[in-house]
Amino acid sequence: MWKYLAHISLVAAVGAFLLSSVTTSSKGMEFSLSAGRINATGEIKDGDGLKLTAAIRNAPRDEMDVPDVIVSFDSPGGSLFEGIRIGEAIRAAGVPTIVEEGHVCASACAIAFLGGKISGVSSDAVGRWLEIGASLGFHGFRLSDDHIEVANETLNSARIVDAFILEYALKMGDIDLGAISQLLNTPLPKSR
Repeated sequence: MWKYLAHISLVAAVGAFLLSSVTTSSKGMEFSLSAGRINATGEIKDGDGLKLTAAIRNAPRDEMDVPDVIVSFDSPGGSLFEGIRIGEAIRAAGVPTIVEEGHVCASACAIAFLGGKISGVSSDAVGRWLEIGASLGFHGFRLSDDHIEVANETLNSARIVDAFILEYALKMGDIDLGAISQLLNTPLPKSR
């Protein structure tokens, strides 16, 4: 049904996920249904997992009553925990994920992307695609620029967040945990 140039179980790229949201006037991710795709665009904010669940519920269904859509991401990231909620909603619904050519899925979006799944008659499989020319990005924990913590507290926080992400990735299945672990030790470049 889907013709894509590259099928992946994980792409090792440096991008961004922030534990705290970037301060903007954004109202969160937008979800629009078009040509068999739920286009998920914009910054991930609290409540976006519920918005995606509603979009999936309203999507066309196949003969097995599975949503007949793919979630297409284009997002710089945002709330880590909401990204996990989005990934879990995608996994529960049994729909695949994609990052299309020219789009970016970084940070909490990359975490949500891991939820992609294909539901079949006799079994389920991981359903994640990354087109050539698309970007998928993971990186290590970073506090917001206006937050100051003692070095040991920051390291402890980073370890807890990294362990939480690795546990989630393991639950999503078919993940190279070694690659994810290395990417989580890659710092986010400072914005200019």
